Amino acid sequence: MSSSYSVESETSFKDVFPPSGIDLVKTTDGGYAFAASSVRGDEAKLVKVNSQGNIQWVHTTKGRDALAQQWAKVAIAEDTGEMIFAGYSNSHDLVGHQWDALEKEHAGSYLNTPKVGFVEKLSKSGEVVWRKAYGEITKRNSDNKILRGLAVSDGYVFLGSVYASMVDNQNPNGQRFEDLPWVFKISKDGDLLWQTIIESHDNEKIGLTHDVDVLSNLCINQDGGIAFSAIIHTSSTSTNSISNNRATSINAGRQTLVVALDSHGREIYSRIEDYGVNQYLLSSDDGFDFVFNKPAPFHDGFYWVKLKKDLSLTSKTFIESRRFWPKRLIRSNENGLHVLGTDAPDGGRGNAAIAFLQNNGSLSSLKELGRNSWAGDIVLGKDQDNIAVIWYSSDELTKITKLKIK
Repeated sequence: MSSSYSVESETSFKDVFPPSGIDLVKTTDGGYAFAASSVRGDEAKLVKVNSQGNIQWVHTTKGRDALAQQWAKVAIAEDTGEMIFAGYSNSHDLVGHQWDALEKEHAGSYLNTPKVGFVEKLSKSGEVVWRKAYGEITKRNSDNKILRGLAVSDGYVFLGSVYASMVDNQNPNGQRFEDLPWVFKISKDGDLLWQTIIESHDNEKIGLTHDVDVLSNLCINQDGGIAFSAIIHTSSTSTNSISNNRATSINAGRQTLVVALDSHGREIYSRIEDYGVNQYLLSSDDGFDFVFNKPAPFHDGFYWVKLKKDLSLTSKTFIESRRFWPKRLIRSNENGLHVLGTDAPDGGRGNAAIAFLQNNGSLSSLKELGRNSWAGDIVLGKDQDNIAVIWYSSDELTKITKLKIK
């Protein structure tokens, strides 16, 4: 059975933040919260709105030094009404003690201040309960970026990247520098419980490519484990020039790595899939749904891959559509998936749109939200009969549109 969408309400936000990365969550009072960064990167914001879309409060994180940069990436709503807000920063109050020691030990060898992940817990009214930094700054590790996050029963799990040096016997210098997938878990009070850095697959060294969005969302499987996907190159496919500067890759050497971890962060399964962009991973009762586009030149459609819990392949279906690039998925009971993405039938900039992906593999009820716009994030309403979508319009307004599912 297909679904269709009609607009219930729409709210526009001007000057709350320019178009940037967004994470939208529904809150216990029927409203929403979203995280985003300023266009200059000097402010990270968490915005709380009520069910009518009116702003209740805005929490802003700024560094204590003039040149500090803040990047907001994660919003998590607690059942208590409290919020978790996360991202990464090079503010001296977060990196200072590690940075000062490293500069003293290796004077003059670093040009840019490294970054650490930050997590803040906020009260119902947006006041900071605690703020903590995560990630090491050493000669081996520098940039630590939190990019995704979710709540689990006893804490929070975050996904990001670490810019690190690795031993490489094929390189004359004996090492190479790569961005690597980084997963860690903290308690409800912010204490670090475990962390994992993924350095290899099948005994091959890996590195993240430098696309805008190389890491998918985190998802929890039915056994309490964690899964994600990442766009990578391996030591055998990489064409990187290895140096102390960040390397660049070409499409021919890229692949998609899907990883499943147990509840303690230990890797239990991984698989290499075709290189795809606009990837998204969603857990299901018997495994995972995974969607992605092939890289340019784009096909007129995208792939829907179903994986078992051990990441073995169940099916792989090409979904024909004009030029629809998926970005987010949410499940609709047993009928299929709601897919938020960008529809570009003429090959232009594209339009934020939502569509329904039926279990039989057909895409229906595609609804454009605005011309020349960008898709942000999507959440399902409490009664599963409506959806809220956050997106950016061509006139640089941020909009939350509530859609009735029919």
